[in-house]
Amino acid sequence: MGGIDEASIDRLSLVTEMTKHIRVRASGGRSSASELGHFSPVFVWLLRDFYLDLSEDNRKITPRDYLELALRPVQSGGRDVSSKNAIRESIRALFPDRECFTLVRPVNNEKDLQRLDQLPLIYNA
Repeated sequence: MGGIDEASIDRLSLVTEMTKHIRVRASGGRSSASELGHFSPVFVWLLRDFYLDLSEDNRKITPRDYLELALRPVQSGGRDVSSKNAIRESIRALFPDRECFTLVRPVNNEKDLQRLDQLPLIYNA
């Protein structure tokens, strides 16, 4: 769990495959992901057990900013870069309205986590 990494983005490759099989009636033929984006719901990525400090260039960023940074094209020179960027582009095109939320791990101790419903509630206001 935790942050958005390459493996988690790669698992969304189904989205890129899905766009190849969806058609918008008005167009009659195959539709691009950006055309389908007009009909798509809001894309929500919920990150549980989030542990990262949300900052970029020594400034705080929002979880939504973090998602947008993760969906930027990869600039490395690896051989799989085009497929990685195709997944990112497909998500951006198919879901123009995106949001990200983070949930921190409620407790650090594994035994406490297993009996979370029995622990007293502590509020940090």
